[in-house]
Amino acid sequence: MSGADPFKWDLYICQVSEFNPDGFLLCQADDWGEEGGDPIEVLPSGGTRFRPRSADATTGAGCPMLVAWDGGKRIAIPLLDTMAAQKLPMASDADPEQFGATEGSFIAFGDTGEATLPMLSIDGATGFIQLKRDNGTEVSVDRGQVTLYTTDDQTETGRPVFFTVRDDGFAWESPYARGKLDATGWHVSEHGGARIDIGSLSMPAPLSALSTYAIVQAAMVALRGASVQLGPDTGIMDNVALATPITLFMTALTTFCTGLSTAIATAVGGAGPGGPAAASTFTAAAAGLLATLSSAAASLTTTMPSKSTMSS
Repeated sequence: MSGADPFKWDLYICQVSEFNPDGFLLCQADDWGEEGGDPIEVLPSGGTRFRPRSADATTGAGCPMLVAWDGGKRIAIPLLDTMAAQKLPMASDADPEQFGATEGSFIAFGDTGEATLPMLSIDGATGFIQLKRDNGTEVSVDRGQVTLYTTDDQTETGRPVFFTVRDDGFAWESPYARGKLDATGWHVSEHGGARIDIGSLSMPAPLSALSTYAIVQAAMVALRGASVQLGPDTGIMDNVALATPITLFMTALTTFCTGLSTAIATAVGGAGPGGPAAASTFTAAAAGLLATLSSAAASLTTTMPSKSTMSS
């Protein structure tokens, strides 16, 4: 081993890393064929701390580190772990522009010991930033766009689930629904076919008064509330709750009058003192009454602001 030469550097393999009681990171070096030497304090670069993994007990592969002398004290600077380096994005003739391997790219990673490493990448070609894990989950930042991404089964091949903040709004998608909020409005669709669309329209006069729209589409639509109203934004509006009771009442009243007319006509024609002539007169009067009631019911049904709920 060299002496206390401040200009002398040695290259070792980190065998084991640990923290001392004061919280300083130490690495044990493979001193000249020995199984281990005294722990060496690690000198990290500004704003970072990297703790190397222990050397492989079978192959001896581990994280190389430079060791320098500071007077009579050794300082270790860990380098790129050769066990992890082979797992990072590598450019090739087949894919020279692979993300994170282009000129000027930066990658920070955590060595989990697994085949794929969680890493933060800043691509030198596009400026695209990606924070990625090995289960298909990532956060990415592009020009005017930030995306949270994962998959429904947490694998690279799963169906996408993402939320994007863009310079023109928001967008999200999953196997179950998708939607966006941008300059065109708010649009949400569910995988079964139900959807909601809200937005603005640009139309010439006089249709320019119809400047906005809202569409709810589904096989069944229900409105519930203490007070729910439908109608134009000017004029008299009726509570929707009035529509169904009135229609049911008029239908029941018409059915009752029809049954009553039939019963009385039968009674008068069969055994009453007036005989068939009286029955005929009564039937004609009852028919007029029924016509008036039916006309009133139809008028209520077709003129109420909430008539759209009674298209049948």
